[in-house]
Amino acid sequence: MLKVAIEEAGYEKRESKIREIGFEVKSGELLGLLGSNGAGKSTTIKTILGLLKEWKGSVTFENGTRYAYVPEQPVFYDSLTFWEHLELATAATALADEEWEERAQDLIHYFQLEHVKHHLPSSFSKGMRQKVMLITAFMLRPDVYIIDEPFLGLDSTCDERLFKAD
Repeated sequence: MLKVAIEEAGYEKRESKIREIGFEVKSGELLGLLGSNGAGKSTTIKTILGLLKEWKGSVTFENGTRYAYVPEQPVFYDSLTFWEHLELATAATALADEEWEERAQDLIHYFQLEHVKHHLPSSFSKGMRQKVMLITAFMLRPDVYIIDEPFLGLDSTCDERLFKAD
């Protein structure tokens, strides 16, 4: 689904932050980038997403592969409610209203955010904002999830439920 071969990448010319990173992600696989602060995890993600100008190598998504990106710092429009953000996220998809609304309701219930569905995310805690970003990504059901710092701000019960095998 995704093949990455980064020779080098960085934020400025001739100042590479990462070198010689290569991996593949196949359907059904889970890949985590682990390392200390400053090791290049976010730089790798930004390279994969095409957000860096200064890089050499190749990043290939298999034809038709859809991905969702959840950044380390959640990004919201100030004037849109949580629910309106979900509506906006689905506007560019072929999902029927009933389909995305049902998915959204299930995820909102799972993440225990029913009480803030029509509130502005700017009033949410860091963990709640992270949950909104995850809900948005999960609702769209892409082929590949690219998540930078997936547990940042989440409570431990959410962490356990999120990746618990049924």
